Amino acid sequence: MTGDNNSPLATLLLNTPVFSGAPPLMVDVLLDRAELMAVEPGRVLFRGGEPYTGEVYVVVDAEVRLSGLGAMGEIAPAGDFIGLTPALDRQPYVTTAKVVGAGRLLRIDDRHLRRLMLDPDFDALLDRVLVRQLRHLRESRLEGAGDIAAPVYRIMKSPVAQCPPETPVADAVMTMQSRGIGSLLVAEQGRCEGVLTWAGIATALATGAATPDDPVSRVCEPPQVIDSDAPVWLAQEKLRDFSVKYLLAMRDGEPVGLVSQSDILRLLIDRNSGFPRRIEAAESVEELAALAQRLPPLLHEAQHRHHRASDALRWFSELQLAIQRRVVDRVLAAFNAQSGDEPLSPDDFAVIIMGSGGRREMLLGADQDNGIIYADGMPRPERLEPFARQLNEALARVGYSLCPGEIMARNPAYRKSLSAWRRQVDHISRYPTEKAGEWSNIVLDFDTLFGNDALVRALRDHVLANLRNSPRLLRAMAEKDAEGAPAIGLFNRLLTRKSERGEVIDIKRNGLRLIADAARILALKAGVGAANTLDRLNALAHSGALTAELTQTVVDAYETLLDLTMTHQIAQTEAGEKPDKTVAVDELTDISRESLRMSMRAIKTLQDEMHAAAGVLEL
Repeated sequence: MTGDNNSPLATLLLNTPVFSGAPPLMVDVLLDRAELMAVEPGRVLFRGGEPYTGEVYVVVDAEVRLSGLGAMGEIAPAGDFIGLTPALDRQPYVTTAKVVGAGRLLRIDDRHLRRLMLDPDFDALLDRVLVRQLRHLRESRLEGAGDIAAPVYRIMKSPVAQCPPETPVADAVMTMQSRGIGSLLVAEQGRCEGVLTWAGIATALATGAATPDDPVSRVCEPPQVIDSDAPVWLAQEKLRDFSVKYLLAMRDGEPVGLVSQSDILRLLIDRNSGFPRRIEAAESVEELAALAQRLPPLLHEAQHRHHRASDALRWFSELQLAIQRRVVDRVLAAFNAQSGDEPLSPDDFAVIIMGSGGRREMLLGADQDNGIIYADGMPRPERLEPFARQLNEALARVGYSLCPGEIMARNPAYRKSLSAWRRQVDHISRYPTEKAGEWSNIVLDFDTLFGNDALVRALRDHVLANLRNSPRLLRAMAEKDAEGAPAIGLFNRLLTRKSERGEVIDIKRNGLRLIADAARILALKAGVGAANTLDRLNALAHSGALTAELTQTVVDAYETLLDLTMTHQIAQTEAGEKPDKTVAVDELTDISRESLRMSMRAIKTLQDEMHAAAGVLEL
C-alpha cells in the first residue's frame, strides 16, 4: 500500500504506545511496504510449533488473542507486532495467534522486514517491542515463586490512617508524629484524593508551595494503587516503576491498606536473618568454611524469595561478603595474637574486593580478586605481607579459590599505599596499553571489604576524576571488551559452541560480562561512582548518558541472564557438579531460549552504544 503520514492510518499508529514518538517518515515507509488486510473472527494467523511463514503482523484495530509461550490469552494491543521473535531468526512460532474480533492488520513479508530493519529508527522501535516482550516472558516464569508471590494484603499496613482534605498541614504533621507513622491517606466519604508523606510535606514547605496552615489537599500526592490480592512482586515492580514510597491497596474499590518497600524488605529479611548472625558469631576459619558449604541451597532460597534475580544476587553477594569479611577479621585477630609485635590496626589499611565482589554480583564459584590499600603514614607496612599471605590462604580454605592471575593481596602489585595506587592510576591513564585495559576492567570494580573505608573512598575519587579525562584508557578498556561478543549472529540466531553437553553458551563471557564491561566504561566516562552494574545503568539513564528505553532493555536482559545462570548453577550443585556459567541450549525450555535470544540482541545494542561512546572521544 502507499503510505501517507497524514493519513488516518498513520495517525492511528502514531497514537499507539508502540509507535509513540516514532518519526512519521518511518511510519510512511512501513505503510508503503506493508499490506493492509481485513480479518474476521476465527482466523488463525499461525500456531505455536509451526514453521515461520515469512510474515509479521502489526495490529491496526483487529482483536488478536495470543496464547502459548509467555502469552496467557491476552489481546494484542493496537500497534503491537505479532510473530516478531520467530522472524528474527526464522525459527518456528512459539505462540498461537487467533483473530477474535474483526478488523485490520498490517502484513509485512520477510523481505520487506529485513529492509525495514536497516533503518535505525525502525530497528529501535523493534527493540522497544522486544523489551516489553522480554519482560513479559520473564514475569511469566517468575510470578509464582516464593514469598514474593504472596498477596499484598499479608504485608500491607491496615487500617489506613486517614484525614479529610481540608485538614491543615500542621495538624496532619502532629497526627503523624504522635502516631509514629510515615503517611496519611487524604480521603473523605470514600473518595481518595491522595497520600500525604513526610517527603511531600517537606518539599512543599521548603519550596513555598504550601504553608502549615494550608489544607493537606495542596500537599498530598496522587496515589498509585494496587489490588490487595495482587502478588507482592507486582507491588515491588510498581514502587520501582513509579518511583513512589507507598502504594494504596484497594479491595472492591475501597482503600484497605498501604504497602511500602520497607514492608517488602521486612518480609524478605524476616525469613533470611539467621544465617548472617551465624556468620558474625563464627570464631574460626573452619567454622566459616562449614558455613560456606551451605551457600548453594541459599542461592536457591534467594532466587525463590526474590522476584528480581538482581535482588536475589545482591542479597546472596552480601552473604558471601559477610563470610569474607569475617575471615579477614579472624585472620587479623590470629595474626596479631601470634606476631608478638605491635598489632596491625584496621585504621591503617583497607582490604578491598574487586571484580564481581566489588559489584555485589557474586554467584557460585567465585574466586579471589582482592588487594590492600594502606595509609601513607602507616608504621612498618611490610607487616602486611605475611598477613596478606595468610588471608589469601584462609579464603581459599573457605572456598574462594586463589586467583589464577594473582590478583590478590599477597601480590605486591595489589598491596600498596594510597599514593602508590594513585600513581598507578595516573600511569595507566597516561600510557594505556592492552594490559592496562584488561587490568582496569577488573580492578576498577573495587569496594571496601574490611578496614578503613576512607582510604577506599579517596582512591575511588581519584579514579573518577582521572578517568573522566582519560579517553585513551577508556578506549583501551573498550577495545578489550570488544574481544568478547554477545552470542547472537546473522538474523539474530543464537551462536553456540560444541561441548560434551552439546551446544552451549557461556552466559558470563558472552552476556553478563559484556553488560558489566559496558556499564563500567560508560559510568567511568560519565563520572558515575557506583560499582554495581544495575546501579551504574540507572545512574547513566538519570544523567542522560543512556536513554531510558535502552536502559530498560538492558536491565531486563540482565535480569533474564542472571535468572538463567542461577537456575543452571542450582541444578548443577543439586547434581553434585561444580557450578559454572555455561548453559546447554538444548536443556533450556522454549521460554528460556526465547528470552536468551532477546537478551543477546539487547547486549549487542548496548555494546554498540559503548563502542560508539568510546569512539567519539578524540583519540
